Amino acid sequence: MNSVENKADTFLRMIRRAQRGHLKVYLGYAAGVGKTYQMLLEGRRLKEEGIDVVVGLVETHGRIETERLLKGLEARQPQ
Repeated sequence: MNSVENKADTFLRMIRRAQRGHLKVYLGYAAGVGKTYQMLLEGRRLKEEGIDVVVGLVETHGRIETERLLKGLEARQPQ
């Protein structure tokens, strides 16, 4: 396989991966270990990279740092 074909195949694989959604589950042993905080940090990083991020539901439990991370992220209104 020549270099041009190899680059084309690599590009096609990258496009296919980009079209698929990804699910990431954050697990923690107890409340307050940083699951929501880490998820919001990741959401902000993805948004900075140009990826569309929407917060479906978040419970801040009154934590100011968690509330700050929500600013600038699109969030769905609870129904």
